[in-house]
Amino acid sequence: MTTVNTLNTVYNNKAIYDANGNLLLANPDPGKVGNLGLGVIRGPRRFELDANLVKRVRVDEKRTLEFRADIVNILNHPIFANPDTNINSATFGLISATAADGRRFTLGARVNF
Repeated sequence: MTTVNTLNTVYNNKAIYDANGNLLLANPDPGKVGNLGLGVIRGPRRFELDANLVKRVRVDEKRTLEFRADIVNILNHPIFANPDTNINSATFGLISATAADGRRFTLGARVNF
């Protein structure tokens, strides 16, 4: 269990250090470009399974009736947003939102002639 005092020694608004005191991430000075590479901080993986069902019924030789159901995120898994990447924020590295809603259904009908 960590205490507030140990967290204060590891984090400040300029840099983040690991438990051994090694510098992990530093804020560049204003007007300077930082040296953090692209893709170093990544968000959670995203897995989403979508499906659609279509039923076509022939009315006569020229016309068909089509019923359709589209389902997005059929397993209803949560899809989390990316973590906060602002090093000056108190919520740096935390995920506080979802990127999308849960399962969604779209129903439709169409007449082809």
